[in-house]
Amino acid sequence: MTEPADMRTDSPLDVALAALRLREADGAAALITVCGAKGSTPREAGAKLVVSPTRQVGTVGGGNLEYQAIEQARRLLELGEDRFLIQDYPLGPFLGQCCGGHVRLLIESLS
Repeated sequence: MTEPADMRTDSPLDVALAALRLREADGAAALITVCGAKGSTPREAGAKLVVSPTRQVGTVGGGNLEYQAIEQARRLLELGEDRFLIQDYPLGPFLGQCCGGHVRLLIESLS
């Protein structure tokens, strides 16, 4: 399920509110942040995506990058502890995205 119409990630306050709402509704949430972008990438550093076990709000660029990031975040949530990971994605060779750049994501569970 994608973001409800009343949830956005345009500002830091929007991100915090979306995280709180998803956590309250679904019991857990994770925050994905583009913390590095080199070359041609779908989103710039600072882009954010909030993920729960069943929904997400925002975007880090769509496509296979976003799919992989959401799956990583949901696996992190399944562990049930506060954790984080940093994941590097070469978009062209690893994910088959036409952008061809390189993205580094910070994925953190929110308690």
